[in-house]
Amino acid sequence: MLTRICNLCWRGFVIRAHPCLQIYKQRTDYKSAPAKAIVLLLVLHILCTSCIKVPYEEIPITLSVSTNSLIFSPSGAQLTFSISSNDSWNVSSTASWLNVSPSNGSFSNSVTVIAAANTSTSSRTATISVSSNVPGVEVQTIAVSQAGTTAAQVRFKKDGNFSDYTQMGIRNTNGAIVASDNFGYYAGTSNYYTVSAGTYTPVFYNSSLGWVTSTTSSPSTTWTVSLSAGNRYTIRLYANDTGGFSTELIPDGSFVSSDLSGMQRSISQGIQSSPPAILSK
Repeated sequence: MLTRICNLCWRGFVIRAHPCLQIYKQRTDYKSAPAKAIVLLLVLHILCTSCIKVPYEEIPITLSVSTNSLIFSPSGAQLTFSISSNDSWNVSSTASWLNVSPSNGSFSNSVTVIAAANTSTSSRTATISVSSNVPGVEVQTIAVSQAGTTAAQVRFKKDGNFSDYTQMGIRNTNGAIVASDNFGYYAGTSNYYTVSAGTYTPVFYNSSLGWVTSTTSSPSTTWTVSLSAGNRYTIRLYANDTGGFSTELIPDGSFVSSDLSGMQRSISQGIQSSPPAILSK
């Protein structure tokens, strides 16, 4: 009896499941096992073929950067830019004087770019590329530029232990002393000082006369020196054979990136110039 009730319930459900089965109802004996199997297969077919199909829509990859150019000073610096994305990315540079960090990542993030000092007087350029790991996504590029150096380096050298002149320096065209070193009584060589390239007047401190300049012998004019960008120099003060003091400028060659921090020592490599006459106020 229970089986009959279940069969009736099952048959009623199947028939109501789809109108097409109403036709089959008139020709099929639902009590037989083969009939039940056929109806079940029809029901499964109807259910599978009548499901709502939702088309798969791929989410597009987005990639953008916050700037299209970076400009560095000759001395080098650290700058940043931002990346906006919904996927992973890579960063690369065309120049060895640029360091980017991080070089890869995911989603939105900031990237730090460090440029080394440009010790050449010529400007230089590079390109930073930000690319997606997904083919077909447009590569983002950033143009990088850095001007050539406008700096020179100078140091002071006192040959001899004498107290007549205890300090040495250079004065710019505005009359300001931009670099100087105090030797006191003793001989010595100062560290290098980084200054703007240009023309300067070497000055020397005498305890009785104050700051004095050196004069050339012929014609008798105030001695000035021209310091070229990217080069190093030594200004030397020494006792001459006549009992007085003489000065000279010694070219020390070009400096390298690490020298731009200033205060490095090195052996003079240039040819000595002809010394001017003795100091005069």
